[in-house]
Amino acid sequence: METLIREVKEVIRLEGLDQKDRRRHVIHARMYLMNLLRRHEIKLTEIGRMFNLDHSTVVHSLNKYEELKSFNDKILIRETKNLRDIFDFKYSTPKFSVVYDVNNAVTRHDFRVIQSRMEQGVYSDV
Repeated sequence: METLIREVKEVIRLEGLDQKDRRRHVIHARMYLMNLLRRHEIKLTEIGRMFNLDHSTVVHSLNKYEELKSFNDKILIRETKNLRDIFDFKYSTPKFSVVYDVNNAVTRHDFRVIQSRMEQGVYSDV
């Protein structure tokens, strides 16, 4: 997880994704990286800090990214290809263990996360 965060921060710095810029290729790169971080359960406020954005802007970007992906937006696909080539193989969707999660669950929030993961079908050992 730390490696992912470090590599994403490096891309943000190199590409200037934390600066105010509304060009489409920059927005698409931001959306892809935010989605990648969120899939690995990085908190919205932390993602927002990386990009110098409010967490509500991160939520909007994540929703917009999912919408564009569902339409198979060719521009989004083309403009995020380099990032996908770098990150998708190395950081595919994380695998979760229901046994591990249940054994380490302490709060109601932990159990809600388990329920959500069950509904999404992300557990590898179910």
